[in-house]
Amino acid sequence: MRTRQKELNQRRQRKQKIAKLRAKHETATTQAERQHLVEKLRQVSFYASMDKTATLAAQPKVPVTARATTTATAATKPPRRIIRTDNN
Repeated sequence: MRTRQKELNQRRQRKQKIAKLRAKHETATTQAERQHLVEKLRQVSFYASMDKTATLAAQPKVPVTARATTTATAATKPPRRIIRTDNN
């Protein structure tokens, strides 16, 4: 349980740090300062971006029909043979 709680605390702290870096990035005046903040963000979380919506948009959206085909192939498999061992 302690390990899980430690992971949750790290995740919360990372989220707060990313929000703080994004806020600083919005108020930054020079390009060098902005680049420095982007580098810091990459150290904290490689996949995070300065745009709040970019992290959601970067994830590929899988259509529902594509997910349904993967389960449909399992349903089209031939049934397993039942071998009876009783001699009645």
